[in-house]
Amino acid sequence: MITKAIKSFNEIIHEFSDYEYNVRGKSTGWRRELKVYLRKFGVYLELNNLDYLNISISDALAFKKYLVESTQSNDKKYSTVYINSILITVKLLYKYLITHNCLYQNPFEYISILREEEKVMNELPKEKELCDILNKLSFFYEEKNLYKKITRYKMHLVAELMYSTGMRISEAALLKKEDVYFDKGIVKITDIKTKTERFAFLNEYVLKLLKIYMEKKDTLFFRENKSSNKNYLFGCSIHQLNLTLNAALESVTKNKMTTHKLRHCFGYHFLKRGCDIFFIKHFLGHKSIDNTQIYTKIDKEDLKNILEKNHPRKFRKA
Repeated sequence: MITKAIKSFNEIIHEFSDYEYNVRGKSTGWRRELKVYLRKFGVYLELNNLDYLNISISDALAFKKYLVESTQSNDKKYSTVYINSILITVKLLYKYLITHNCLYQNPFEYISILREEEKVMNELPKEKELCDILNKLSFFYEEKNLYKKITRYKMHLVAELMYSTGMRISEAALLKKEDVYFDKGIVKITDIKTKTERFAFLNEYVLKLLKIYMEKKDTLFFRENKSSNKNYLFGCSIHQLNLTLNAALESVTKNKMTTHKLRHCFGYHFLKRGCDIFFIKHFLGHKSIDNTQIYTKIDKEDLKNILEKNHPRKFRKA
């Protein structure tokens, strides 16, 4: 340790959030989420009587275990995405403390995030199942009041857009009107993690949906959007869009369906149709082919079907 702790952890959270907003140019939405994630860490520090400037790697590992074992008020475990968001944010905080000469070493540097990709892959809906889910989302007129109809209409568009391009929910939330090129049928996607840009093709159906949405966008809201997200295509934060779409997806399917699975469906369904994995890597914006390899996992049902179809001693009807 370089300096003695003279600021409380709450003061550090406030200082760090100001730095992210004013210096690194992060959004107010990220600023709010950052505080939520770091306060979870603050609660852990208080429970275990720990000083944030004297955290060891074993303490960091214990915090990760604490998050995995923690439950919400409704007795549900925290999601993998939520836990990873907390771990990544705390890691960023300690990186900030190092650059500001408060510490020598980041105790969270080598703490890996949770990976449940294999489990997620086995739970992905087949193409027909997903098409049924997307079709059900399009029945927005079934909702009882105007607000719910508009919300479901918008979530149908976001879901179709994600499945058309393979974009993340965070990337969808950050889209702006000028990112859509109707004449070329493409959309510019900004990776929130690497700040790199890539272009994705839009299918004909999504292009039509987007045109209608943009033409009617201003009339789809009851009042003027004065939030910091008003310049974005869907007018809300990443967290809000993720929660709303997850709720909409779960309302039209018996099995748990999330935005994370929706992105995986893009890669998985493309691979099953024979698309080269290197093209899928490009579509999804993966930095390494290792991240795309998860789609090469073949579930037991696929193996059974392949065996029945190709085995030389398969049963043949007379």
